[in-house]
Parts: sequence; structure tokens; C-alpha cells
Amino acid sequence: MTAPKLGVLTASHNRRDSLQRLHRALAQQDSVLDWLHVVVDDASDPPIAEADIGAQPGRLAFRRNPRNLGPLITRNTALEIALSHAVDLVAFVDDDDTVTADFFCYVRDMWINHRNVGWFVSRCRFTGSTVPGSADWPAADGVYDWYDDMQIRRRFGADVMHVISAQRLAGVRFSTWGRYQREWTFLARLARSGGFYASNRITKESSYSPDGLTLRRRGPAPDLVTCVSYVTKPAIIALHRPFSYTAWRSLARQLIRFPLRLALLALRRLGLA
Repeated sequence: MTAPKLGVLTASHNRRDSLQRLHRALAQQDSVLDWLHVVVDDASDPPIAEADIGAQPGRLAFRRNPRNLGPLITRNTALEIALSHAVDLVAFVDDDDTVTADFFCYVRDMWINHRNVGWFVSRCRFTGSTVPGSADWPAADGVYDWYDDMQIRRRFGADVMHVISAQRLAGVRFSTWGRYQREWTFLARLARSGGFYASNRITKESSYSPDGLTLRRRGPAPDLVTCVSYVTKPAIIALHRPFSYTAWRSLARQLIRFPLRLALLALRRLGLA
């Protein structure tokens, strides 16, 4: 079976140095693979140019948004670019993360041994501060369900590597409705076609910035879309797993909090909070 062509997708904003680090890590892998690094710069200031990344010849597809569009639209753009280059698999790697030296070896193994699944999840190695549950992982490799194992039972860590086949991605894109708290919709849509294969292998290295969103205490919802999203996510999970007490309890909690979120948002818009 031939090796796959891999597209590594990175939506970037104001992270020139870490982009260079990620591209070097892809160029210095332990094993050989046909790969393309797709970088969409979301209107960094100062601007980041293609030459700044130090790309290997023929290994970079670069585009710059004329204005800041947010990570979701930017990831969709990167995905369309990758698919136009006839990739077999895509991996989503943020601009502040990098990959391990054996990442391509992992990709090849998944393609050879579990190609029919089409969605592969692996672990992250964290440096610095993390969020609770980052190290959680099932004891055995195998096929798992996004609704049951990631959302309801929460058997997986807070950040994972997703590698997905082009075939599995047919018609699945990130939501463009709102800028915050909407990454989950992509995975929920993907999960409708089946589970993912989880491997207890570390393929990504992550670190959370002290002033970034991940470690920051969650404050009031910044807009109406986010207020609605707090309810929409548990509602969709409950509808797909209607016999789960945990799913319905989570939805009930968010429904109780929803009026308060709206009130706080209105007060902020009026300049009273």
C-alpha cells in the first residue's frame, strides 16, 4: 500500500518564530513522507511573508488573509487549499505547537493499519502549565466515540492531535457562525460518520501561553453567539446520546445559566458591567 500524502494545516496570527519551529520539525522527521505545510496567516501585524517561514522547496502553501477573519474561517481556507493539492490526510497543528520527530512514522502506521477508520487521535506532550485532565487517556488503543468517550465520559486529555482522511472530511467544515467556542462543531459533524482510532503515542508538543485563552479563567461570554453555543453543545450531545444522564444534566446546567449569561452580556453592551 502506497504511503499517503499529508497536509499539515496551520492557521496563524502573530507567531512567526513558532511557525518556523513547526516547519523545521516537519522538514527534519525521522521518516520520509510526501507532505505539504499549509499556512494561512490571519492578517498578522507586522505581516508575515512566505519567505519568513524558511520553507523547504515545494513543501509550503501560503496564503494571507487581507483582514483578520478568526481561526475558524482561516482553518476552512487551509483545508480547502490542502484538498486542492490532493492530500490523502490532513493534520491540524496550531501555530504555537510542534510535532515530534516520529510524527510521519505514526501517520504511515495509521494509514497502513487503520486506514478504514479515517480519523486518528494521538497524544500531546505538554511543557509548562496545563489544564486539569490534560494527561487523561484510555489504557488501550482502539476505536472510540467522540460523543461517549470525549464529551460525556471525558476519557481523553484536553488537547490531542487529529489526523483525518480527505474521504472522511467530505462536506465537514468548521462553523463560520461566530468566532468563539465553535471548534467542537467540526468534530461533532465528523463524529456522525463514526468513531476515531486513538493511539497512546505522543505526536504533538504543546505549551500554553500564560496570557492565552486556555489557561485564562473563563469570563463572561463575549457575544450572543457564544452565549448560545454554551447551550447548543450539550444539547447536540444529549440529542445524539439521549439515554445519557450525564449529557442531560450538563444541558440542564447550561439552560439554568443561560438567562444570566444574556443579562451580563446586555449589561456590558450598555456599559454597566
